Amino acid sequence: MAHAQPSERQPLLNKTSKRSGHGPHSDNENIRGNGGNVSTVDVRSHTPSLDELDTTRLHRALSVRQISMIALGGTIGTGLFLGTGRTLAAAGPGTMLICFTLNGFIVYVTLLLLGEMATQYPVAGSFTSYATRFIDDGYGFALTWNYWFNDAVSVASDLTAAQLLVAFWDSKVPGWSISLLILLFLLSANAIHVKVYGELEYWLSSIKIVTVLVFLITGAIVNTGINSEHTYIGFANWSIGDAPFVGGVAGWATAFVTSAMSYGGTESLAITAGETKDPTRSIPRVVRLVFWRILIFYTLTCFIIGLNVPYTYPNLSTKSTTTSPFTIVFSMAGSRIAASAMNTVILTSVVSAGNHAIFAGPVNILEDE
Repeated sequence: MAHAQPSERQPLLNKTSKRSGHGPHSDNENIRGNGGNVSTVDVRSHTPSLDELDTTRLHRALSVRQISMIALGGTIGTGLFLGTGRTLAAAGPGTMLICFTLNGFIVYVTLLLLGEMATQYPVAGSFTSYATRFIDDGYGFALTWNYWFNDAVSVASDLTAAQLLVAFWDSKVPGWSISLLILLFLLSANAIHVKVYGELEYWLSSIKIVTVLVFLITGAIVNTGINSEHTYIGFANWSIGDAPFVGGVAGWATAFVTSAMSYGGTESLAITAGETKDPTRSIPRVVRLVFWRILIFYTLTCFIIGLNVPYTYPNLSTKSTTTSPFTIVFSMAGSRIAASAMNTVILTSVVSAGNHAIFAGPVNILEDE
């Protein structure tokens, strides 16, 4: 093979360097060898090792246990706990179920493809790095900083939401102090070590998963007649008014957009690949869990909500008020602390979302330095 001086070529996937003179779609790439020489290889037949990828700044300390839990419950948040109420009120139970299922299928296929790339190239930056490598430097640059801006805005949004949630218990507490405490806590957790981020996300995800599982069991029981009204519900809410398809085209559009937003953050699996132990084995295993997360925690949850909560429920979703369907179902089961309990769970979701945003933003721009 031909050899060149070290100054002429740079390591594979190092985005701070320029590509070889073969153009962005060349079949050849260059990998630094022993003694500083650079060998030209065919990327179509070459699978880079982790040592060949620029991973010296990453700890690779996230365990399979942690990323598995992140895969199952890491992105469950206000989109599921509150967004389902808005979707049900605007579009009815049938439209809500179809839109969440359809978007779930799109997300699953996307994750399969992204997971394959994350397994082949487990680098910091994830899909933003792939955009630079396989499409164009400018496109990758724009995607990276747009995603960082999205995470920065998400942190501010989550901190504001935390103020409103805490005000449910005590409106006298200064809102800025709540935001400041949570921000300092999350910054400290992410600054210490990636293990702390992983462990925090593990337990926050566990709370959300347990909540959804309890909700599914409770919802099934409530539907059979074991509720405060002692009435069998069945599919009665699918035939009231305009149900199961409400609002026409506007209802479908609202449901599709809201359900798509509810799946936001699923790409975090690929982002964690750069800090995961043995990603070539753990990432494929974790991606397979996404199917069950979509089936159980989104599709089945929407089905249970549609069975038990009528789309005409008072204050389900208005300009000033949104009621969580989870709170409604738990109240129907006779729980007197349903509202407070769900407020707690939603608060953990907000903290989890902020934790992920603080982690993902810097990791994505790491390769653009």
